[in-house]
Amino acid sequence: MIAYLKGSVASVQKSSSNRVILTLEVNSCGYEMQIPARFAAGLTAGEQVQVFTHLQIREEQPLLYGFSSAAERDLFRQLISV
Repeated sequence: MIAYLKGSVASVQKSSSNRVILTLEVNSCGYEMQIPARFAAGLTAGEQVQVFTHLQIREEQPLLYGFSSAAERDLFRQLISV
């Protein structure tokens, strides 16, 4: 549904459950997404990035996942389809 987002890194936060949350600002709108830790290691606030995304709707909560490449996203999709 959302193939990718291109914008500036607003923040990168680690949650208590060892998840890394990226807030990406795109046209004055902030998108929160879960990203791999190694992707987060290379990001700095204000940097312009393109993030390939996967939107997952679970029960009542939509989750947006972000990846550094389309190949990495496609591998994630294969893994969750098993």
